[in-house]
Amino acid sequence: MSKIFLLSLLLIFSNTLNADKKVVGFISDLSGYNIDTGTSCKRGFDLAVKQTSTEFNSAVEIVYEDSQSFPKFAVNAFQKLKSTQRLIGAFVFSSPNALALSPLMLNEKIPLMAMAGSQVLTEENPLSFSSWISSSTEGGENAKSLAAQGIKKVAIITTENDYMLDVAKHFRLVIKKSNLEIVADELVAHDLMDFKAIVARILTKKPEAVFINLHTGTSPAFLKQLRQAGFQGEVHGTFYLGKENEIKAAGIENAEGGKVISIRINNPKYQEEYRKTYGTGEDSVMEYACFTGASLLFQSIQIIIDQEKDLTKESLQAEMLSAKEVQIFEQKIALKDRWFDYQYGFKVIRDGKTVFID
Repeated sequence: MSKIFLLSLLLIFSNTLNADKKVVGFISDLSGYNIDTGTSCKRGFDLAVKQTSTEFNSAVEIVYEDSQSFPKFAVNAFQKLKSTQRLIGAFVFSSPNALALSPLMLNEKIPLMAMAGSQVLTEENPLSFSSWISSSTEGGENAKSLAAQGIKKVAIITTENDYMLDVAKHFRLVIKKSNLEIVADELVAHDLMDFKAIVARILTKKPEAVFINLHTGTSPAFLKQLRQAGFQGEVHGTFYLGKENEIKAAGIENAEGGKVISIRINNPKYQEEYRKTYGTGEDSVMEYACFTGASLLFQSIQIIIDQEKDLTKESLQAEMLSAKEVQIFEQKIALKDRWFDYQYGFKVIRDGKTVFID
């Protein structure tokens, strides 16, 4: 019997087994300009897959799709998953991807678990869930912090991206209520790296603080050019600004004193499992948020399996909607209006690292 014939038989047998399984899709930016955070999310998701049971893996096939950092490819990926006729749920990384897929998934009544902070998602899709910090938290709390420091004039620079635009909206709302003045408000493309003209324009307005609401890769370029132009004032940023590789790219001396909001992990068992799986690298909140989101999806499926119910998109949405909390090793995280109710706080950048202020 030839090797080719045996391989063909194995492939047919494998496909037959998988044809009986339900599909859970994972759609993330695994290539393109957002590959860094997209693959970071995959590490957290994969760690959650590692915790699933034998019964789970007998009933469910995880299918990975690359959105290539553009929502149009996320749509293509979803259509591919849907064509299996076995799709019951999906985990989607990033607000742009999730917002593009939300109406399609809602139309199909497929639960959407997203690592996405845009509040528009859950407002418009009652079958969607988010495992990230909300845009109102990231934008609003940064504005409140600046107001509490007595800042009167602030500048903001924003990447033209669904999440960043939503963060900027909530930042402006709180700034207005706090009687602060936004003296400069810049909107830029996701791949802009030369900020010299924008920095010069901002500095003519004499802001006391700058809120860097920029995407990964671009925030360090802007911060470096801002400091090199002589700005010595307060700097706040989104999550991206506090990543170690972003701090190094900006220059440790330029990033010193910058502030970002971050999820407090405070889960020793998770951190132990993370380091056991990925070595000595520092576990990031991005990976943790993807782990917790995937855990809600997988634990809901496990409950359906344990109760010997039919595993369908309808039974999965019912189980997820009824969930009040998700178990993360020995700890629980409450769910509030389909958002994960994390503890969070401000971190400050000191000597190239971020540390919680309190």
